[in-house]
Amino acid sequence: MALIWFGPEANPKTNWLSVEPTIENLEKSLRKVARLVEAYGDEYWPTFERLEKELKAKQNKDTRLNKYLTFDEYNS
Repeated sequence: MALIWFGPEANPKTNWLSVEPTIENLEKSLRKVARLVEAYGDEYWPTFERLEKELKAKQNKDTRLNKYLTFDEYNS
């Protein structure tokens, strides 16, 4: 679960909304953090590793779920 800024439609006390990150969100974030690591060094490396781990877990989860969700239910 990630916290993403959503502005006025988010929780009025915190302005943050808790949502499940998408593969696209994680890949975009990884590209940004990779540039930070390149520009500023290893200070951002733990963030890169965390995002990479979350991306792999999300891809694995989606692959495993889709295996059964796309199965033709009339052939079961």
